[in-house]
Order: sequence, then structure tokens, then C-alpha cells
Amino acid sequence: MTGAAVKIYIVHEYEHLMKRDQEDFEVYWILLGVTVEVILYKAGLDFKAEPGSLIIFDEADTFMLKHTGKFATLIDSCFCICLTATPDDGDAKGLLRIVVGTLQFIQFNYVLDDELANQPALMKADIIDAPSVDDKAAKIMQQLENGPVLSFCEEQLAEKLCSLMS
Repeated sequence: MTGAAVKIYIVHEYEHLMKRDQEDFEVYWILLGVTVEVILYKAGLDFKAEPGSLIIFDEADTFMLKHTGKFATLIDSCFCICLTATPDDGDAKGLLRIVVGTLQFIQFNYVLDDELANQPALMKADIIDAPSVDDKAAKIMQQLENGPVLSFCEEQLAEKLCSLMS
């Protein structure tokens, strides 16, 4: 994604949810090397997206059902990913099925069964004691050789890790 000129719009129904996600996900965009000019957060559908851009809708069913016309117009020349935790009610004649079918969306349904959802995940915790940011980054990079690493770190270390991974 780095260096991409295409815009990524992340759309929420409410401004407070948009602001929450904007703050919560800022560090991930930095770690991915995506510039903030590429990521555009929006509350509602009153904007015009650049053709060819990606629009990610949070609680997309709300937009599809409440603002069907605006929604269809907005996504006409863009790629989109529609997220929702609202389950399909299984009604073939239901409004959501009709809208999704009319928009010719491909649906993916992922549900964790109880057995999988209730299994504890094992995670090794470690505090890296190193004299410098460079040394800490080097130790994290060594750990990456064994698999994924989740690192909570200050901005300097995050920037150093980003530079080493790019």
C-alpha cells in the first residue's frame, strides 16, 4: 500500500465512531507506511470519492438500507468493502438480500463456532531490555524470524521498526 496514489475512505454512520477509529488506527497506518493523506475518514455519505478509490464501510447494512440510492451512487466507480456484524436473517425475500443482490455484491460470512471462539490463545509476553531504540528494534526483528510479533512501543521505536521493514 505504500506509495499508492489511490485514496482509502473509511466510512462510519456517526462522527464519534469515526473519530474513535481514526485515533485507534493511526498507529497501524504509520506502521504500514501509509500516509495520512491517503486515508480519509468520513461520517455519512455526503462526499464524492475519487474514481478507483477504495471505500470501507463500517456497519454497511445501515447505509445499504437507509440510504440505498446515495450508497449505490457513491460506490459506482469505486471498490468497496462492506463490514457488518449484523447476521443475515436468511429471508430470501428480505430487503437486505434484495439490496445486496441488486448491487451484485459477493458475500462472505465468517462465524466462529463456540468451540473455536472459547479457546484461549497462547501469547508469550516479553519486556525488551535494551540500551537504545536501535537495539530494541534489532531484538524485535530477531523475534519476527520465529513468527508474528505484537509490539507495544513508543513512536521512536515504531518509526525505527517501520524503516527496517520497508
